[in-house]
Amino acid sequence: MSAHPYFAGRPCEAVRQRLPLPVLVVRRRAGHSRRPAAASVPAAARVSVGKLERLALAPSKFVEARPVEVWLPDDYAAKARAGKRFQVLYMHDGQMLFDPATTWNKTAWNVHATLARLMREGKVDDTIIVGIFNIAKNRYFE
Repeated sequence: MSAHPYFAGRPCEAVRQRLPLPVLVVRRRAGHSRRPAAASVPAAARVSVGKLERLALAPSKFVEARPVEVWLPDDYAAKARAGKRFQVLYMHDGQMLFDPATTWNKTAWNVHATLARLMREGKVDDTIIVGIFNIAKNRYFE
């Protein structure tokens, strides 16, 4: 998978530092906005461990524009600079993963906290999380 230097027009921290972050390659189609409408973008989540990057997935003929959040472990930058490769866990319902203050039901899955603990205990290899938001009107079709 190749990394595009700008994901929907906004470089994420890993790209600015030229770190190997696997991202979806997104092409902008003529007549499409780069970002979802402001009303559809929830507040940025906060995490207790690691770092969260908010990206915008550009629309295509298959999906509408939507936010994507990428969680990076605390030691991601140093390990990536040293050449370490990370597994990637892609998850649907990205708006529900990290912060209960930003979810519709005030409950988060806290996947980042569990994954950080499992990595610290040596039970899973180093991993990043890519949370792809759903679009409410299409939730059951997606």
